[in-house]
Amino acid sequence: MQDRIELLAWDDQLRRYAPAPAEILSGIRSSHLRAAASWSTDLAADGEEDRAWDWTRKVRELALDEKAGLGAYESYALICSRELQALMLIETGVHRSRDTSQRLVYVEYLATAPRNRALSGRAPRFRRCGASLLYKAIERSRQLRFGGRIALHALEKACGFYVRLGMEDYGPDRDEGGLHYFEGVSWPGEGRIKGERPPRKSV
Repeated sequence: MQDRIELLAWDDQLRRYAPAPAEILSGIRSSHLRAAASWSTDLAADGEEDRAWDWTRKVRELALDEKAGLGAYESYALICSRELQALMLIETGVHRSRDTSQRLVYVEYLATAPRNRALSGRAPRFRRCGASLLYKAIERSRQLRFGGRIALHALEKACGFYVRLGMEDYGPDRDEGGLHYFEGVSWPGEGRIKGERPPRKSV
């Protein structure tokens, strides 16, 4: 299964961002894992908090958790210009809202390629990668009749991103190493989180 969307790509000739066709694939493949493994050098050079993330191990561990009945997991890969731009793992079976106890989609892991981050003073090659996958999580929440509710724990440098999207910051969670816990919901009639447009679907 795949969703065709549009990202914003930096155009060196126009010196601005322009629409670029992209797709969100359901299921992380071995080729995606190999591509993600190549991110570590650049992430380490910029001191990114997810520099040690091993996506192959994460996918394997969550598959084992699912077999043990500890959750229901889905994985997604964002592709643009025939390259992997971002990855996401979500859980859809056991998590509930801290406020209402209603079911929600929990984003286990989400990461974009180093080239799509504003690092070392350079402009991201593609914009809306992380937001596009987050909207996919919202879409799955609505499909599962969870009302668009999602939640996640954020690395410190990513907290501002989720705050700008309008997600509620519940503060540090001692059970998760002090990572901030966030919840959000799609706005009625909009199908999106506040402050950002949803990714445009391509035909």
